[in-house]
Amino acid sequence: MRMITRVECAPMMTRRIGSIVLSLLLLTAALHAQVDPELLAGLKARAIGPASMSGRVASIDVVESNPDIVYVGAATGGLWKSTNGGLSFTPVFDDQPVAAIGAVAIYQASPEIVWVGTGEGNVRNSMSVGNGVYKSMDGGKTWQYLGLEKSERIYRIVLHPRDPNVAWVAAMGQAWGQNPERGIFKTVDGGKTWTKVLYANDRSGAGDLVIDPVNPNKLFASLWEYRRWPWFFNSGGPGSGLYVTYDGGANWNDISGNLPDAPADDLVMSGSKLVLATDVGVFVTSAGSPGTWQRYGSGLPNAIPNDLTTTPGGAIVAVTHGRGMFKIAAP
Repeated sequence: MRMITRVECAPMMTRRIGSIVLSLLLLTAALHAQVDPELLAGLKARAIGPASMSGRVASIDVVESNPDIVYVGAATGGLWKSTNGGLSFTPVFDDQPVAAIGAVAIYQASPEIVWVGTGEGNVRNSMSVGNGVYKSMDGGKTWQYLGLEKSERIYRIVLHPRDPNVAWVAAMGQAWGQNPERGIFKTVDGGKTWTKVLYANDRSGAGDLVIDPVNPNKLFASLWEYRRWPWFFNSGGPGSGLYVTYDGGANWNDISGNLPDAPADDLVMSGSKLVLATDVGVFVTSAGSPGTWQRYGSGLPNAIPNDLTTTPGGAIVAVTHGRGMFKIAAP
């Protein structure tokens, strides 16, 4: 009985929809005839939101000797520079063949030297790819291409504090496939050549890289095994882990220790401690003898802490997915 009723009502519904559409067309025609186009000649379209996907900021670096100079890398919006503390910004990367920025690093001893890693390192399904590393010797006016074309996504660039020719790159690699151009790369000739110094497999990218501010040959790195498909995302696997090197990357020790089997999202040093953000919380270990981890920041909400930074007093500021920022006492 219900099926008969629906069939009988269909013509009536069709007639109603047709009447509404006809009325709208007649109204539009009437309005068009009454409005003089000259009255609208001075009006221009303007964006009123929402922000486009390129609005995400992937990386920021500041000239320490002059904090008014700021570089901001957008996920798919290029590189921007401010010389007045952020009151205004100028695009400085528009002439390059790629717009996705994953990492920005200023050589603080000579701030005119700026390194950029392309391809957003946050492997979300709306990310854009890059084509390697660029360097500017004149504060962003001109750029040199330095290779690592197939790395696609670079999450971090770390510069030697006293040698402008030495740099390390944390490359995530392809998200929608597998490739060997991922892991930690090092150059000792200003980017002319690269050596892969830390690698697990063709599914594991370098999730983060931190240098010891006292000993530039000591670095901490995280590897993350992942793969994205249109219908599924795989996070974690045997290629994931935490590592330390004491010789600039020639040799690495696994310091994963008692960490849970969860992706490492961010690393930061706070004094003599190494702090790690994972998908299941924040953990801390001794930077001098890393490997035994303790849960840290028990007051954080039930959200993934995906970014960490430190305050001058050593406290940790954790940025979470969708729950805001939180300050944790120094470890």
